[in-house]
Formats: sequence, structure tokens, C-alpha cells
Amino acid sequence: MLGWRREKLRTVLNVSAFEGTDPADTIRSEWPTIVFDITDIAYYIVNSRWPTGIQRIQLAVLSALIAQPPEKLNILFSAFSRASNYWTPIANEIVEDLVAMTAADGEDDDVHWKRLVGRIEAQIFIGPDLEIPPGARLINLGSSWAIPNYFLAVRRAKLECNLIYIPFVHDCIPIIAPQYFVRELGYDFREWLRGVLDHADGVLTSSNSTAKDLDSIAIKFGYNPPNASRIRLDGKFEPIRTGKKQTKEVILNRYGVEESNFILFVSTIEPRKNHKLVFQTWLDLIHERGVENVPTLVCVGGRGWKNESALHLLNSNPDLQKKSNCSRTSPTQNSTHFTARACSQSIQAAMKAGAFP
Repeated sequence: MLGWRREKLRTVLNVSAFEGTDPADTIRSEWPTIVFDITDIAYYIVNSRWPTGIQRIQLAVLSALIAQPPEKLNILFSAFSRASNYWTPIANEIVEDLVAMTAADGEDDDVHWKRLVGRIEAQIFIGPDLEIPPGARLINLGSSWAIPNYFLAVRRAKLECNLIYIPFVHDCIPIIAPQYFVRELGYDFREWLRGVLDHADGVLTSSNSTAKDLDSIAIKFGYNPPNASRIRLDGKFEPIRTGKKQTKEVILNRYGVEESNFILFVSTIEPRKNHKLVFQTWLDLIHERGVENVPTLVCVGGRGWKNESALHLLNSNPDLQKKSNCSRTSPTQNSTHFTARACSQSIQAAMKAGAFP
């Protein structure tokens, strides 16, 4: 179907140009418009139902926008289409389903989940170009470093409708600590950040640490410091209504623990998050106090890259395996809520993170 126009594809597939309520029908010209770009999460869910930290931040923002829409503001959702090299609108109904289903327990092959992913993929591939109101602000909640021609579209929208582009930079770690990443990612991230500094009218970060990193990198790259606005994370693990009943007991049984008798470690398993140090600490405690006198460690997070050393330490020590439980996938928003509320305490060991103060 190479070379087919989207209109022809819609005719052949017998689908409408837009699923759900058309955002253009809800725009009030006297109100300012904010377009939330959810490209990162939209492409992420094609491969995984379980969000990582950056996706959790995006989903929390979307959940809040749906639950309490701002007054006297036009709020639109969009995703960038590789087929058109421009944004396409995503209906509020789809965003609501996305927030609910990523929060609820379920599997990648669940029929309802697969249908949602298919709806989003179809909308991105054959949906119409987003009609951006003049002077609208585009807030990219994730990152677009893996999306070709993204900044070409930003320049086009700036010329055609005076778009104000505001990306959310979650961290600069691939540049300041490249040893924790594969080389290709570091290169792509560096080029994306140059594009951000070339095109952004403002920048958002979640911490002073990332804002300072960004200023420092900008100066090294020959730009003025962007002086990013800080959007602090509130640190709350609030459940999201999903339509599916989830109980604390079900979640805790999954990890083989009871309330208040375990320590929680929420992080993707990769060198930067320092699981090897935590595992070694637990081994030292076991040798010092005995296996029965050491609390259970619950590690919640997906499997990242370069984690062989940490996993070898875990898998080669039976006593450590008795006192630790590591999930193989990232947790849902609601399971994180239940485990965070039930643990005796939580720990973090990351050597660098975007949300550090």
C-alpha cells in the first residue's frame, strides 16, 4: 500500500477519518488552546502495556486533565504520525481508555487491550492532520528523539499557525552519563536535544537537577540556557479508576508478602538504578543476621539493558532469592499504589535520575 493516500486507505478499510468526538467541534475561539502531544506513550504501548517511570508521569498528567479539565482552556490530545509527518488528533475517549487500561491489571494479549492499541495505531496512521488553532501551545509530555521529521513539523506549524512549542525534558542522562546507555540511544538523544534547543519556546522539567543539567548542556552546545520551568512531582501513588476491581490482597499475594513486612524498590533493572548494590546489601544482611531475620525485598520494574551482572548475582544466590521478589514487567499504576501503601519502607539507589531534587 506504499504511496496510498490516507483518504483511500480509510475508504478501503471502511473506517471514519476520526474515532470519537472530533476535537474541532469543541473548540471555543475565545479560549487559548493547549495541545498535549502523547506520541511517546502512544508508540510505547505498541510493545508494552506496562509503563515505565516517564510514561507514568505522562499518564498521571492525562488522568488529571480528564478528571478535572482546566476552565476556559481548549484541551486537545494528539500524536505524531510517521505517515503524514504531522500530528493527528486523538479523541478524549481513547485517552480515557488508555489511562484506565494501563492502570489496571491485564496482559498484552487481552482482547480489549489489543483493540485499544489497534484503535490508536489506526488513528495515527490514517487519521486527519490536526487542525491547530492560531497561537496554540504544544506540550510534548514525553520525548520525540526517535521520531524522524518531528522538528520539521514543528517548523511548519510555527509558520502556519504560530505554534508555541514546549517540550517536557525528563532528564539529560544519556548525555551526562552515557555509560549507562547503548551508544545509538546516546547519539539520537543528543541530536534530539539540539533540536529542542533550536525550536523550543519554553521547556518543562520535573526537578532542579534536570534544569541545571539542561542549562549546562545548552551552554556546552553553544545555546543560551533555556531556564526551564520546574513541574515538581507530588510523590503520591493515587489509584486510577479502571472499571476493574483491584485489591491490595491480590497485589501482595502476587509478590508473596504481607502488609508492612517488606521493603519496596521501584526501578527498571539497569546499571544506573544500582540493583547490584541493593542485592549485595541484602546478601550482607543475610550473612550478618540470618535469612529469617532479613525483610523481604520486593523489586518492581521492567527489565532494562546491561542488567546481566545484577541478575546473575540474584540468580546465583538461593538465600537472596528467598528474601527477594523481582517482577519481570513494569507495574501498573494501581499495583504501585497498593505496594507503596503496604510496604514498611521504600528505597532508591539510582546513581542519577531525572526526578532527583
